[in-house]
Amino acid sequence: MSDISSSWEDLIIRHSETKLKSRTCSIFNINSSLSTESDKLCPCDRMIRRHSLIGECLQSKAAANGNTTWEPPTKFLDNASHSTKVPINVYGTLQSVGCKFIRVDSRVAIKDLFQLVLEDSGGQKPDLIISVYGGAKYFTMTERLEKEFIRGVIDAATMADAWILTAGINNGVSKLVGEGISHYRLLREYSNKVKCIGMTMWGTINETTRLELKGASQGSPRPLCQRQIPESAQENKETIELNHTHCILFDSGRLNEYLSDSQRHQFVTEACEDKEDQHACLGSLEILENDIHGERPIVLIQGSGRIADVLATLVEQTSNPDGTQDWDPSKNEVEQALDRFYPNIAYSDKTKNKKKSVENTKQNGNELLEQVKQRRNDEDKLVDLALKWNYFDGVLPILQARQGEMARKKHDFMKADIARQKALFLKSLEKNRATFIEYFLSAGFDPLTLAEKDDIYSYQLVILNLYNKSYQAMNVAHKSRVMISFGTLPLESIKQLDYRINKLIGSFFGSVYSANDDSFKNRLKIDLSNRMCTCCVSAHEDIDELTSIRVHGQLTHAQSKYTKHHMFRDLFLWSVFMDMPEITKVLFLHVRSRICAALIASAIFKKYASLSHSVDMTDKFQLQALEFETYAAISLDKCYECNDERACELLLRQLPIFGNVTCMQVNLIFLH
Repeated sequence: MSDISSSWEDLIIRHSETKLKSRTCSIFNINSSLSTESDKLCPCDRMIRRHSLIGECLQSKAAANGNTTWEPPTKFLDNASHSTKVPINVYGTLQSVGCKFIRVDSRVAIKDLFQLVLEDSGGQKPDLIISVYGGAKYFTMTERLEKEFIRGVIDAATMADAWILTAGINNGVSKLVGEGISHYRLLREYSNKVKCIGMTMWGTINETTRLELKGASQGSPRPLCQRQIPESAQENKETIELNHTHCILFDSGRLNEYLSDSQRHQFVTEACEDKEDQHACLGSLEILENDIHGERPIVLIQGSGRIADVLATLVEQTSNPDGTQDWDPSKNEVEQALDRFYPNIAYSDKTKNKKKSVENTKQNGNELLEQVKQRRNDEDKLVDLALKWNYFDGVLPILQARQGEMARKKHDFMKADIARQKALFLKSLEKNRATFIEYFLSAGFDPLTLAEKDDIYSYQLVILNLYNKSYQAMNVAHKSRVMISFGTLPLESIKQLDYRINKLIGSFFGSVYSANDDSFKNRLKIDLSNRMCTCCVSAHEDIDELTSIRVHGQLTHAQSKYTKHHMFRDLFLWSVFMDMPEITKVLFLHVRSRICAALIASAIFKKYASLSHSVDMTDKFQLQALEFETYAAISLDKCYECNDERACELLLRQLPIFGNVTCMQVNLIFLH
């Protein structure tokens, strides 16, 4: 283990002896079992049989007292009766990226937690704290604004020896900051390393991430590294942003919980003690309110989200052009600003009437719920119609309102909304609706949720079905050119994609859909089957049935983990193969190794141009190829300007996500 990770772990061990603790549910313990329902849930949202508490719990105490009729509580209470302090056992450093993490009690004294991070940072307090919050789920910026924003934040943090605080999840503004830091580390040689600290709840991240962190921790015994929620459970698939230097995961004892601003506010207060209080903050109303009371400067990024846009609009309306004078906004100005960005919001007299009706929920609750259900059903019909007509602007307010409800965890419709969002995203892919896809991805939709289970077979089945269903949804002309260029559809096995990739891109590209094919012998078979006549070698004689992929023991360790990056790669290749260039451009922004991805798209479109039977289609594919080739060339030029040695490395390094091909190998296809 490296010195850095040992130092971090030593600090945690020393602090945990007296001050820092973790927290877990105490309703059940590791020995608990209830009835024959193996997946029955505790109020903390864990399976009863998969609790980690080793000591006494409510169930065991009741049994010890002779209470044979004890029933578990129906609701988890955020107090000492339903949770208890336990030693910290999830902490360490993710060696691949250097991200230091710790799972800690949500009630921890923030002074002690700040002292831990401070000691790990050499004991030097930051001169500036930059909190970047807001838009965890709905966060959209233009590409130009994104670049300017992240460049300004990181330059300020570097020059001022600042710490950056975010929500720490791989979505929205946290993801943008993390990726910006990663790019800065590669392209700029600053002596100061940016400290970026993510703060979120242990129950916010998904189960796969929790298991990965437990597995990377020395303090978590292997028997406790088991899945604690049912396989069929619906999750938002949140994960931590790995480019952060520190990730602090607060635990209240329950899952499916989001962090309030209390911990961040206290952390900032502690950091600013004996320092000039300088603090830039972007985000939620709770964070803004705390910083206003703390008299800290606030920066609003107009165009980054609805809350920021509302506040920026009010600032513009209530100040003179040079900003030297300002006045309080009138009630009418506030309502107009809210109406513009939140058309469905209730306020003024409507709010009062609504509050009165809520007071009579026993009498009218069911009736109100039915009205809401009917309204949502009507909205669903409008969204389906807009998707069919490709009319995005007409349903944007509906989609934004639904996104806001999901972000606030409205449990009445949470499960239905997740299922609905998955169906809409999949339908948008099948019907070639690039604008809808762009919105969902900008709003933080995770395409991994399209699979029913978290295994490679399920993910590959999603991709296989997407190829076949999108082909069925095409018009006759589109089907015809895909048939000529890509080949026969529908596909019978995911393994056939390796044959098509080899045929269209070349033998440099290794097998990415079948572990068995990624050997010299089998890759040679694929190569020969694509380049010899069918009387010599049958192109399909070695193709296994799709069900053979279920044998997980045949998968190598490198292929046993299917991440969001693999899903974006597969969706990107699908959009190129199916000749959906607008969706390709949207997905392209989410793919890793974009230079290679651009070269691959250009190579495929050039191949399609050579196979086309009409001049119009040949010109169309050549223009598409030129567009992606130009992007790759411009990107390489920028890389050379920053660091010519690393630019050469980019061209020559193998990329596992694209079958260990290199940019140079893909570029050779252009010469043919």
